[in-house]
Amino acid sequence: MLSTQTIKNTGQASHYFLGHDNYYKEEQTLGQERSQWWGKGADRLGLSGHVDTQTFTQLLRGTLPDGQQLGKQIGDKNHHRPGFDLTFSVPKSVSLVALLGGDARVLSAVERATDKALQLIERDLAKARITNQGKTAYQKTGNLVIAKFLHDLSREGDPQLHTTPQGH
Repeated sequence: MLSTQTIKNTGQASHYFLGHDNYYKEEQTLGQERSQWWGKGADRLGLSGHVDTQTFTQLLRGTLPDGQQLGKQIGDKNHHRPGFDLTFSVPKSVSLVALLGGDARVLSAVERATDKALQLIERDLAKARITNQGKTAYQKTGNLVIAKFLHDLSREGDPQLHTTPQGH
């Protein structure tokens, strides 16, 4: 199942996935250890390996690793949409087989399925909004910068395998 949400608060998103009060991190789950940068945009920015707090937070704020600021300047304020939160969840039975049954093949299959879905999203849905002389158009980019986190618990502490890519 896929759930989507627009990220509206940069601080909350950063704290939720990487902060000290993160229920995933406190439970010593797969989330931080199994995080990774993903996407053609991430490759172009030189992002690879585990997701680090500082870079993740800066990107949510619209600041690229080279210091370039994304967004639209209106007066003295920059307007920037931090990104989107996608959550890919598997059925409870799959979570139980993978996590309690210890079947690494199922965990690997979940990761491959998530990557395949993200590839299709990046290829077909990644767009930039470009406004020129008052006319707005959308252009396919084929580029996403994604911080991908694999988690193994629900908020209630039950086994619940899900991947939460944060993309821009």
